Order: sequence, then C-alpha cells, then structure tokens
Amino acid sequence: MLDCGHNSSKPWRPSVHYQGKAIENLVVSNYDEDHVSDLTDLMSNTSLAFISRNTSVSANDLARLKAENGMGDGIARLERWMSAVEGKPSGGNPDYDVMSHQYFYNSYPNNFNDENNLSVLSVVECYGFKFVYGGDLETPGWEKLIERDSVQAALAGANVFVASHHGRKSGQCQAVMDICRPQIVVMSDRDKQFNSQETTPWYKDRCFGINYGGGQRYVFTTRNDKNIAINVGATTWSINCGW
Repeated sequence: MLDCGHNSSKPWRPSVHYQGKAIENLVVSNYDEDHVSDLTDLMSNTSLAFISRNTSVSANDLARLKAENGMGDGIARLERWMSAVEGKPSGGNPDYDVMSHQYFYNSYPNNFNDENNLSVLSVVECYGFKFVYGGDLETPGWEKLIERDSVQAALAGANVFVASHHGRKSGQCQAVMDICRPQIVVMSDRDKQFNSQETTPWYKDRCFGINYGGGQRYVFTTRNDKNIAINVGATTWSINCGW
C-alpha cells in the first residue's frame, strides 16, 4: 500500500476498505498528515507487517521537522512506531510474486531538510507495466534523485506517472518526464485546491496517451474522474474510472 490518507467527504478510508486484510508493507511517501491520516485505524483494523519510509529521518528528526506546525494524529502514530522499531531488524523484503517495488529517497539533512523533497519515490512494476509515484517531491528533489543512474533506469519507460505534489507546478520536472515518457499521468486532486488545472496541459504534452472512452486521453484526475482503478494483466492493462 502506498500511503494511507483518508477522505471524509467521499468517504474513503483504507482502514475500512481493507478491514481484516493482511498488508505486508505500507510505504509512507511523505511525512505530512495527508499521507498517513488513517494510520491509527489502519494499524488497528488490519494486519500490517511493516512500514517502509525514508529511513534517513529518525523519530527524533521527524519530531523536529513537525515542531513548528505540530503533528496530526497519523504522523504522531507514525513517530511512535518509528521510535519503537529503530535499531531493530526490519520487516524484511515482502514476496510480491510477479510484482516488484523499488524505492528511492534523498537523505536528511545532507540533501534536504523539508518533508516534500524527502519524499519516497516508488516504482512498481508488474508484467512489464511500470507505475511511478513520487509523493510530494518538488523540482529540486527530483533533480537530485535523477543524479543516480539507478533512479534513471527505474523511471525509464513508465506506463503511469502520478503527478507529484497533487499536480502542483512545484512538482514538475522536465528532466524526469524526458526519462519516463509515460503513457498517462494521474493526479490526485480536488476542486481547484492545488491549481492542477493549470498544469494539466504541461503534463499532457509530455505523455503518449491511451485510447479511452472512444478518444485519446493523456491526464486523469480524481477531481474529474473520481476513483481510478488500474488493472494489470499478463499481457494487457486497463483503467476504470468513476467507481
């Protein structure tokens, strides 16, 4: 699972949707509340084996990062979990069968000292289908990450690129899109809050598009397309919106 934020107005809570399920690994992409707001209930309602995150940030570091504006319930629960597991063996590498997961991050405080550019970049691949999720990475964070050959190799040939920082302009990076050249871009946004309407043309010009609903589509947004499900099979993949 990538992040565990919730939406009260939908309503959407991972802890309810996956109640009673076993979750091998939760990847926390960003140390802000909107990425972990359902963590307390998720840990209570599911069997969560491990949490992956930017490990250059310790529990004490996280407390310092959040000192100015305070912690929400989800971040506070994450900080307590981090305190409990630091110095102990990790949860190991989950067996994802036909799926693989690579993740990368900039280091604190050597590279950055802000939560957004410390976001975890996840690259998930299944049957050759590649999904890229950069959390709330901003341009400087992207540019630092792609200094690594391993990151460039992981990004190349993406099918779906989730626009970082909810589609904000601050998350755009031309060099990253040149490497990825995805088929489509997905934005997690709503009602003009993040001004992602202004960035849609920029992303549209940097992906190939797919045939959807009888026409060519390049950018999908939760604002207009509601919930978005991507189904990956051994030879094909499809996208289903509005459920």
